[in-house]
Amino acid sequence: GDAVPAAVRELVGHDHEQFTSFCALDASRLRLFADAVPGLRRWHDDARAAAAAGLAGVVAPDLFPIHAIEAEPGRWPLSQDPGAMGREGVSEVGRNLARRFGFPAHGMVNGGNETEIHSLLRVGETACASSRLVGARVKSGARGGDMLFVTSLNTYTTTTGRLLLRDRQLVVHRNFNAAPPAP
Repeated sequence: GDAVPAAVRELVGHDHEQFTSFCALDASRLRLFADAVPGLRRWHDDARAAAAAGLAGVVAPDLFPIHAIEAEPGRWPLSQDPGAMGREGVSEVGRNLARRFGFPAHGMVNGGNETEIHSLLRVGETACASSRLVGARVKSGARGGDMLFVTSLNTYTTTTGRLLLRDRQLVVHRNFNAAPPAP
């Protein structure tokens, strides 16, 4: 509708972000991830367990591609703004409209995901991601203020084109048209 900012409306139906990881997934990073997330199967960080499970090698957990995009060092420095959400250095596609259009970062909420897993990222492979904006609408909040609902289809592949996962994500920007808070 007309309440959706024109710049956002123009993106609907188009890829608006594309990233290729700066480096391939390595066993060390995967081991650190597995240490931080309790309950993962051993084939995510142990080559012998992967072989015993009939896998060709260590593989990342199914949702890992969402976090597998490594930006080149210094590409996105962290914000010094006290109200920053800490996502400035993150390469997750489909979540950066606030930064791109100057929306207040403090008003962004993940509205949910629908994810299809197709294959697992292997050690030594490099992940790619793209995000296509598939919908945008504005709704008035119960306590006043407009909310912008944007839906993105995020696709993760390897550099060889093997599909890893598709993620349909809804992000809500509360008071997206409000002036930024005073420092």
